[in-house]
Amino acid sequence: MIKLAFFIILSLHLQGNETLYVAYGSKPQEELIIGYLDDRKEGFIKLDGGGTLKTEDTPIDKSYYLHRAVLSGLNPGQLVAFSLGYQKKLFKTRSLKEGDLTFVVAGDLYLAAKPFIEGIISMASQNPDFVVFGGDLAYTTNGPLHFPKENFARKRYQTFLKVLNRYLKNKAGEMIPIMTAIGNHDYRIEKDQLAFLLFFPPLAKSYFHYDLGKQLDLVILDTGHMAPVDGLQTSFLKQTLKESQKPYKLAVYHVGAYPAFYGFETLRPKQIRENFCPEFDEYGVQLAFEHHSHAFKITHPLKNNTIDPEGTIYLGDGCVGVSPRKAKNKSAWYIEKAQALQNYYKLTLINGKLTVYPLSLKGQPIHQSLEIKSQIERLSVQ
Repeated sequence: MIKLAFFIILSLHLQGNETLYVAYGSKPQEELIIGYLDDRKEGFIKLDGGGTLKTEDTPIDKSYYLHRAVLSGLNPGQLVAFSLGYQKKLFKTRSLKEGDLTFVVAGDLYLAAKPFIEGIISMASQNPDFVVFGGDLAYTTNGPLHFPKENFARKRYQTFLKVLNRYLKNKAGEMIPIMTAIGNHDYRIEKDQLAFLLFFPPLAKSYFHYDLGKQLDLVILDTGHMAPVDGLQTSFLKQTLKESQKPYKLAVYHVGAYPAFYGFETLRPKQIRENFCPEFDEYGVQLAFEHHSHAFKITHPLKNNTIDPEGTIYLGDGCVGVSPRKAKNKSAWYIEKAQALQNYYKLTLINGKLTVYPLSLKGQPIHQSLEIKSQIERLSVQ
């Protein structure tokens, strides 16, 4: 009865077609991407104060279209107000500001509705400048939701986006931009490419670099879902990290190199350790956010596949809208802490100091905060 009542409430909350979302371009201080789904063949966005922004309109099934527009040439922290033209409701968002930042990293999101909504509300309560999703957004492919009906993926993403539209707002009521990595339940060749259409173009590939101002670089990686781990992707990673002169470098991807639940010696974790991790080691990536295992995890700092105080800390393991799994590897040599617990991470970059706060879905601390050394501090110790 309680579950039935909750889904009735959910359906009432999600009335209307408010699938509008905001994402970042590769230079978030200058570029925002606005998108939405509806049954109109052509869409447009009306900017507050005049001007209509022409959208790119992409059919996603027989009756629905994805409408997307790119706003470029923005100033850092610029407020953008807009509507969908046929609606009077005004939406607001901002390009990324310069200076102090607060942001959230979370993954494995909308399998079950209740914890997903609870998690999004909790993330928004942290008043972040942006949110990074580490894949498995709405579980549209490869199970565990079996026998999907016609337009199954589109309907799942409609609900996913409506939840973000309703709840992922800051204290000023502004929409919080998102960035996204691809997961194994987001994409299947020739079957379901909607996650890529929604969240990745016009970047046109599943791995890329975000320039997050003077202090921070972030790489989004693909752990073998659309692109091979080795080859071009690892070359991209190496070149991007080599060129970065920022004090902090972070990586976000789906399958974990140092998993809390899945086997350490299985194929994908080994591929990641052989390809991505040496680049993290060489170029000083301080944090790597992993998902997929559905647990809470913090590793020791690791370098060259051993514990090293100047190494990368691997955080995870993707557990918002899914049931937490027993952390089978909690006694592994690389684990500092792991347990079956839904979680996400808040990060603050204030006065040049990066701090990580592991939080429950209620926004409560579940581990002591982590103070992360900048590249300058690391070099001064050596």
